[in-house]
Amino acid sequence: MSATPTTIDEVLDQLDQIIDTACRTNDPVGYFTYVYRRTTAAIKAAISAGRFDDNARMEVFDVAFANLYLEAYACYHAGADCSASWRLAFDAAKENKAMLQHVLLGMNAHINLDLGIAAGRLMAGRNLDDLEADFRRVNDILQEIIEELQDRISRISPFFSVIDRLGWQRDEYLLDVYMRAAREQAWVVAHQVWAAAADHQKVVNRVDSNVVRLATRINRPGTRLTRWAWKVLARTEGAAVGRNIERLRS
Repeated sequence: MSATPTTIDEVLDQLDQIIDTACRTNDPVGYFTYVYRRTTAAIKAAISAGRFDDNARMEVFDVAFANLYLEAYACYHAGADCSASWRLAFDAAKENKAMLQHVLLGMNAHINLDLGIAAGRLMAGRNLDDLEADFRRVNDILQEIIEELQDRISRISPFFSVIDRLGWQRDEYLLDVYMRAAREQAWVVAHQVWAAAADHQKVVNRVDSNVVRLATRINRPGTRLTRWAWKVLARTEGAAVGRNIERLRS
């Protein structure tokens, strides 16, 4: 992996490196990384279009947020320590699971843990609420690409294909609500990290423990029916992970 990114373009380059590696090695980590790269590209376009109150600050924020994922990825693959949330997600990539499970595990770690950390640290010594309008504006930008992402996922996952045909946009609405709810929780975490200041690692450890509990339910659902449904979905998607990721990108 290259040096720590300082611009969104450098973030996109490193995400591409991870995706390329995932395609070569059939690594399901590439599923989440592709989705995350697409959302990062959307944020870059919004910054270029001047859609934020403070576009320069938004790039710094987005890069800091991305670096938490890139650092976790590098540490895990180097055998070093990373958060329990990311360790569970990366461990799960060694197992045969549905694409959506891998995406959700990545989103769980990155939004429910990393996003609040990035926001709280960014605004250390400043008024965190000055970031709120731009933080929430991202919700609208993500909503704009939800249908595109769903269409791409539907190329691989029969479940999404059926939902897309029958949902009449209600599925997009539900995805939007889910994302907004997760980001609202991240804003709560941001306040906790910001308020703790130099002692914020205790907050991070506590939040990480809570996020792991949710990840465990995604990774190992509590009911037999849910476990069976995930297994069936994984079989329909096939084992050619690299080819599936390329279909997402095409």
